[in-house]
Amino acid sequence: YVEIRPDYSDLIDKMEYYASHPAEAEEINRHAQEYIAQFADPRRERLIALMVMEKYFRLGGSLS
Repeated sequence: YVEIRPDYSDLIDKMEYYASHPAEAEEINRHAQEYIAQFADPRRERLIALMVMEKYFRLGGSLS
C-alpha cells in the first residue's frame, strides 16, 4: 500500500520513487498478495457472507 494525497498531487513523485526503488515496490506487491490470499477461498467467503447476513437480521429483529 502506498498512500497518495487525495488530490493526487504526489502521484508522479511516488511513481518515480518506486520505479527507482524496485525492491521496495516488489515488497509492497508481495504484502498485497499475502493479504488478498485470505479471500481466495469461495466457500469461506460465502460462509462469512451468510454469517454477516444472519447477524444483521438478528440485530434488526428479523430473526429470533
